[in-house]
This record gives sequence, structure tokens and C-alpha cells, in this order.
Amino acid sequence: MESSNALRAFEAMLELSAPARASEPGWLAEARRAGLEAFRLQGIPTTGHEEWRSTPLTALAATAYEPAPAPTGPAPAAAGPLGGLGCNQIEIVNGAPILAGGRRQVEGVSSFLVSAATPQEQALVMRRLGKSYSLNSHPFAALNLALHDDALVLHVTADSAEPLHIRHCALPAGRPSASASRVLVVAEPNARAAIVETFEGPDAGAYLTNAVIEFWLGDGAAVEHCRIQAEGCDATHLSLSHATVGRDSRFTSTNISLGSAVARYDGNASMLGSGGECTLNGVYIASGTQLIDNHTYIDHAVAHCQSHELYKGVLAERSRGVFNGKILVREDAQKTDAKQTNQVLLLSDDAQIHTKPQLEIFADDVRCTHGATIGRLDSDALFYLRARGIPADQAHTMLVAAFAGDVVERIADETLRGTVDTLVRDALRTGLT
Repeated sequence: MESSNALRAFEAMLELSAPARASEPGWLAEARRAGLEAFRLQGIPTTGHEEWRSTPLTALAATAYEPAPAPTGPAPAAAGPLGGLGCNQIEIVNGAPILAGGRRQVEGVSSFLVSAATPQEQALVMRRLGKSYSLNSHPFAALNLALHDDALVLHVTADSAEPLHIRHCALPAGRPSASASRVLVVAEPNARAAIVETFEGPDAGAYLTNAVIEFWLGDGAAVEHCRIQAEGCDATHLSLSHATVGRDSRFTSTNISLGSAVARYDGNASMLGSGGECTLNGVYIASGTQLIDNHTYIDHAVAHCQSHELYKGVLAERSRGVFNGKILVREDAQKTDAKQTNQVLLLSDDAQIHTKPQLEIFADDVRCTHGATIGRLDSDALFYLRARGIPADQAHTMLVAAFAGDVVERIADETLRGTVDTLVRDALRTGLT
């Protein structure tokens, strides 16, 4: 394990936070210890690690982060389209959830902090927190389990009438700071909910956001997840989402990645119940010297499940993108239907994409496809628009927006779909024309 400024800083954070954890229940202390041990074994990955070979973390490793300061109140109101989501909102400021009294009840969903959980709620969390993925496969998720402040739990017991908005907000700290946020979503059988996550931060100043969200879907449950990453231009964003999909349940996730200097998102799912369905879609837009890395992994463990993936990237100037999508079909997962597509527009000669779609199939009665396409804007389509009097810049933006809009249009909630469409179009107008 290599030594680095960041690694020493994370170790110091863990030591500083130890006294505050003294009163935590034994199961949580043990979970933190397991996360710490897994992180220490793995360390900060380098390009010598296969899963990180296209995403150097040189700047992160060299930075001596300090703990993000504890929030003293709610974050400033969101600017632009994110301020108009108009749904139930819970703020996570510098990694710390803000929830009056430690809990909130809305139609179909009980929200609470682990620190305020009843014994029955503690038992629910103990069975699920950090149990959906291997700590030894995700070093920063392991670090998150050790460092996170106070996990936010959404217990979905019935149909939720409107989306729930989890607003992650980093505040200016003056020096490089790091925060770790943790969310657990448990959907009971046949319950339905829509969860929106947004990530915001200051326009200038280095900071690290380390976020993990886990979904557990009971039989027949349906959860739609939309995440919008619009961090500041000097930020590093590292996050994991993992869904465990039960029998006849349906999980849909849309990942919109627009901000930060370096962003790595792992969107994973385990298909553990027959008849389950999983959709992982995403749009990533980068300019300047941004690096946006999306890794997806869908594990088909049982028969008669479906998965669908559509990721689209738009890369301009000297930006770089990474897409690594893996579908595993195990021996017992007969009748699997899985499709994965990655499409990328390169808008300059200096933009780069590293794409690696993967299928690993051990069953013989399946229907699985995957593919990647990389190219430039269609010159004939540009000529067609120009011939009808549309200026070159406007024609360019229209075509790129239509390319990205194929994913945006698949978002079910109309208000959220409109917000995402505005964000995407703003990103195209400001950085890609």
C-alpha cells in the first residue's frame, strides 16, 4: 500500500473521529472497523490497478485533506434548475445529514438517522448497511463506511406520492476538505418510490466528496433513482450506488454527470430474485480537462431477469471519459435478457474516451448484447440545419442536445425530466459550443 498525503490525512480523520464514535452500538463500530481494515489493505488505487488504469488519482493522493467542517445550519438555497425540483428535500451538508429530531415521515416513507433509530430500526439497518457489495472491491466505499458521519435511512413501506430529494452540498472550507455521506434505502415488498440525489459545491477550491447509497428492493418493489452530479470545477467526486433487486422488482437509475475535475461513479446491481428488472442509464458531459469515469456492474445471479443500460457521453476540448460496463450472467441465470450500449460524441481532436463493454456469461439460454460507438457529429445533419438558416453554433447544440436527450427522455417524473433537460442544455451552451 503506497504512502501519500491523502492516505495519511484519512488516517488522521479516523483517529480524530474515534471519540465521537464511542457511544455507537457494537454492530456499527464493527462495521466501521471492517471498512477501515478493507481500506488499509487496498489503499488509494493507482493506474496499476486494472479497475483504475484510466483514472489517475495523482492529485488526490498528493492532497492533505482536512475533515469538512460540521454544518452550523442549512445550506444556501440551490441556484438555477436544481432550486426548482419542488419535492420533499433532506439536506446532507459536508457529509452530515440534517433532519430535525432525527426523523421525518411522509406518505409511504419513514426517514431517519441511524443515531436516532429505534431498536427495531437498528435491527433493520444492521442487516443491510454495507452488506450489498464487497468492501474489498471498492476502496473508497470501504473508507466511506469507516468515516461516514451519520447514515440517512429511507424506509419505503408503501407507495410514495412524490419524489424524495436528497441534496448533497459541500460548503467552502478555505482548505482542501473531505466528506463522506451514507444513504440506505430499504423498499418493502410492493412499495414504490422515486429518489433524487443532487451533488453541489463551491465553484473554486479543492474538496473531496465520497458518497455511497445502497438500495434493497423487496419482492415486487419499484424504485426510480436519479442522481445529478454538478460539483465545483476543482472537486473530486467518488461515489458508489448498489441496488439489490428482489423477485419481480424493478430498479431504474439515471446518472447525470456534469461537474468536478475528476469524477468516478460506480453504478452496480445484483439481480437476486426471478423476474427482476434493472435499468442503468447515464449521460456524462465534460469539457476543459475534466475526467469523468463511469463503471457499471450488473450481476445476474438467478433466472428470468432483465437488465438494460444506455450510457451516452459528450466530450469536448481536452476532457476524458471512461466507461467500463460489465454484465455477469451466472450459471443458474438462464433466460437472462441483458443489453448494454455506450455511445460517445467527441467534439474535439484532443478529447479521449476509454470504453470497455464486457459480457461474462456462464449460462447457455440467454439473450445478451453489448456495444460501443464513438464518433463525431453527423456532417450531413449539420448541413441540413445550416441550409435551413440555423446558425452553426445553434445547429451544433441542437444535435448534441438531441443525442443526450435520448437518455433524459427516459426519466419517468415529468418535473425531474424537465430539470435535467435544462441542466444538460445549459452545460452544452456554456462549455461545448
